[in-house]
Amino acid sequence: MRCARGPPTSTLPLVFLLLGFPWRTGHWVPMASPVRRWRRVPAAAGDSADTASATAPVVVWLRNELRLCDNPLLQRGLQLAKGNLQLVVCLDPREFQATTAFGSPKVGELRKRFVEECLCDLRRRVAERGSRLLVQQKAPEEVLPALVSEGSTVLVTAQVCSEERAVERRVRKALEAKGAALEVVPAAGITDLVGPEELQRAGVPSGEEFPVIFQRFFLPLRPFLLEICQKGLSDAPVNLPSASGAELEDEELRLTDAVPGTDIRGGETAGLERMTVWLNSGFRSYKDTFRSLQGDYSSRLGAHLAYGCISPRRLVKEALSHGSGQSSVHVEHFVYEMCWRDFFRHTAARWGTGLFHVAGPAECGAHGMSSESSWKRDLGAERRWKEGSTGVPLVDAAMRELNETGYIGNLARQFVAAFLIEDLQIDWRVGADWFEATLVDYDVHSNWGQWARSAGVVPTNEAKRNRVGGTRYYDLAMQRPEVSDYVRNWLPELQDVADEELFSPWTNSWPIGKVLSATSNGSSYSKPLISMRLKQYFESVSGASRLCGLPSPRRAKKGKGQRKGGGAPRATAALRWATSDSRFHGS
Repeated sequence: MRCARGPPTSTLPLVFLLLGFPWRTGHWVPMASPVRRWRRVPAAAGDSADTASATAPVVVWLRNELRLCDNPLLQRGLQLAKGNLQLVVCLDPREFQATTAFGSPKVGELRKRFVEECLCDLRRRVAERGSRLLVQQKAPEEVLPALVSEGSTVLVTAQVCSEERAVERRVRKALEAKGAALEVVPAAGITDLVGPEELQRAGVPSGEEFPVIFQRFFLPLRPFLLEICQKGLSDAPVNLPSASGAELEDEELRLTDAVPGTDIRGGETAGLERMTVWLNSGFRSYKDTFRSLQGDYSSRLGAHLAYGCISPRRLVKEALSHGSGQSSVHVEHFVYEMCWRDFFRHTAARWGTGLFHVAGPAECGAHGMSSESSWKRDLGAERRWKEGSTGVPLVDAAMRELNETGYIGNLARQFVAAFLIEDLQIDWRVGADWFEATLVDYDVHSNWGQWARSAGVVPTNEAKRNRVGGTRYYDLAMQRPEVSDYVRNWLPELQDVADEELFSPWTNSWPIGKVLSATSNGSSYSKPLISMRLKQYFESVSGASRLCGLPSPRRAKKGKGQRKGGGAPRATAALRWATSDSRFHGS
């Protein structure tokens, strides 16, 4: 029987709370049960505390708001504090050391490194203002009660997924035993662009009535975005109240040895610097370049947004301020993509645990989406997909980039998902789970929402649903001028393969073994794990390149690295078939 995780019991490990990472248990139940979430319980009434005791400390419990600028959660703490304000992050070591039900590490080494960089930067910035950031590798229901006294208030940003809400309930219970209160601050302006109030103004329903079609959310909201994104912005405080009376000793932060192979560095300082550089450089051609495979083609701010190192409202406001003249089309497209991030957060609230079912939310059955019987498990095929050893060069290059850097771009996320789902027909949650483990910019709402959409288990519009089963994203990749260089960068064993065979190396005269084929330079490459449909596609594309006499890319030097090159094989119009539209954003 194929299995997935079941609902929590009183003995489940406690949750790591930075960004709301989910705990994946070792309890197994039939596959139809949700893979990682249990029922969401609405927040209790009376969450707010307008005043705090003159002597009782106010605690700001940080999860994914790791910044001082543009932080309404921190501003609320400053409003309530009477000279004693404690900033705290709770890390559960079992989150970092555990594996998921699908066998993946819960948090990969590259993401650990990013988290540590975020905390080191925030700790420094807080210390410069006369206070301290307390970091504890314990469950919050253990840490937070030790920091409060009767009349204290603990502030936290609202979350929509069930695991995070379950932890809030545990914390509330522990605080009430000490006469303290938990105040849940709305996420709009902190982690989200918009909340129920902003949606209501735009005429968009919220909660269980939130639209499942993106355009029904985006189009009414777009005229109000600039005004919305100007609210809740603030400079970092010049000074912070001292954190006195806390008996807990701070945890020493030691950066792991893992260093991302990209320029993504954690922390508010790095995030603000990257935002400035991006808005004044690559941003001006974003719509033309966002589907590139290599180079400085995207903002690479997704991780900073996921951990709250920068404000989503600040980013959209600054982007809109650059929207004049010829750059306006690029601004609009960037804002459009940013709104997808909020869309997934609101749909996650609507669907609850159903988002993590193999067949998707129960309500989506009426849309004719996939059922549990449509999916399979194949550990060998899953391993080869994760490793980048499927024998399909384009897919393997992207997966190796992901594993080494913790990042791949918009287009690469789309075609590796299409390969796992449409060609291998593997349970789509295997892919969502691996992205969760490996992506530095992992965000629970966007990641699982994107994979569910790619798998067709949540609604989309009819035109996009009709494109399932084609090769559109492979076509887009093959049309990129850097595609050959990209493959050679990440597959050094194919360095000497002729251009016309680079994307279908199984067509050459190399001796083929059971698993591997030997290349002309003595290295080896995997025998293809590929459907006949896709095999014929790549052979046809290579053939079209030879017949049309398209220019070959300039030969690259061996080894990885950025290289300039010429053209690449391009698919003919007859080969530009369509495929599903999975909204993967490497912002």
